[in-house]
Amino acid sequence: MNSQTHLAPAARFTKEELFRELRGLIYLQARALSWVYDQAAAYRLLEWPAPAAPGGERLLDPGFNDFDRMAEMMGEPEDFGRFPILRVFDQLYDYGVLGIQRRDMESFEPGTMASFVAAWLSDISGSRLIWEAHAGMFPSSTTCATMTISLAEARGVLDGQQRFHPETEGVERGLLTFAEVALLAGIDERSVRNAASKRDGGLVATPADEGRKSYIKAEVARAWLKTRKGFIPTRESGLYEFFDPLNRSFDSQSEALGWLRHRCEQSDVSLERYLSLLGRAPLQGSSDWMQAPLPDSPAAIHTVATTLNIDPEALALRLEEVALLERSRLIEKRLTEVRRNRKTT
Repeated sequence: MNSQTHLAPAARFTKEELFRELRGLIYLQARALSWVYDQAAAYRLLEWPAPAAPGGERLLDPGFNDFDRMAEMMGEPEDFGRFPILRVFDQLYDYGVLGIQRRDMESFEPGTMASFVAAWLSDISGSRLIWEAHAGMFPSSTTCATMTISLAEARGVLDGQQRFHPETEGVERGLLTFAEVALLAGIDERSVRNAASKRDGGLVATPADEGRKSYIKAEVARAWLKTRKGFIPTRESGLYEFFDPLNRSFDSQSEALGWLRHRCEQSDVSLERYLSLLGRAPLQGSSDWMQAPLPDSPAAIHTVATTLNIDPEALALRLEEVALLERSRLIEKRLTEVRRNRKTT
């Protein structure tokens, strides 16, 4: 599957939706590999204990495809923040979708973590093993993950970085495809081609020689994208710089944690100090913010808010609001399943 072909305009999806999709893909890969090695291999890959009861084999049932619900039923963790792939996609989402240039993100080039997760996604998307293990079906979506990779790489080219996706290494440095410019602008590729075909469209493409495609130079794309309402410019401080919980809701708990992390970095509060404010011990074997919890008690919220110069009541209400929002999304997902099941019976 070539992720640079027939890309849709940049849909706005949440980081939680991306993570839910990635969790599904991780589960899917572990389950498919278990058919080749042994059933216990899947549990080892996920760092789950194998079930003692004979009836607990949900993980290896090819017909059971709602992985978040399966984890809930088995009483196992759904959050795979302990795996590097989630941390890298967290960075790529902030950069590609939100335009946030994070300090902890590697520069793009082949052989970096970004190139490894892009290759992993390509392997998963075209996996014959998963196809065989699920009777000719691919029971999970890759839409959000593919869009994240494509947006991050396109923005990287726009910002003067190298390409990192193995499938796009043949494109010269500093050149963007029409599809990539469309993604960044949040419009259809045909609109970009129409703009490039007009003399006064403000978008000039390279000549298409025989056997070669036409591309758009990064500096040309930058000037044109500045005129598009759907384009989000890259900012080092990014989205969180002017976020005020008195006037704006969190879209997800991941966004809430990202904002608190930003406030900690601005105040020179380390992850260990943040955890101590929550009354938590340091994370074992990890210093990864993705595994950090949100404050979940009035005392912890007040302590964090006071330390980071945040209105305590506003923070408490916004955290309560986003928890209810995510619970509502889960309920709607369950209702969708019920409606689907009713139609098939």
